[in-house]
Amino acid sequence: MALLGALDNLGSLYTDQGRLDDAERMYKRALQGTEKALGRNHPSTLDTVNNLGILY
Repeated sequence: MALLGALDNLGSLYTDQGRLDDAERMYKRALQGTEKALGRNHPSTLDTVNNLGILY
């Protein structure tokens, strides 16, 4: 689970740096993993969905 959080955090870092394609890739990897591990309605999954929405 720590890896998925790290991917989400890396997405945020990339967003802050303006590396939007990299950020999207990290958020999508984190989202795929959290959906599989925790389900679609888990708060961690929804945090990543929110971050991806902000990116878009």
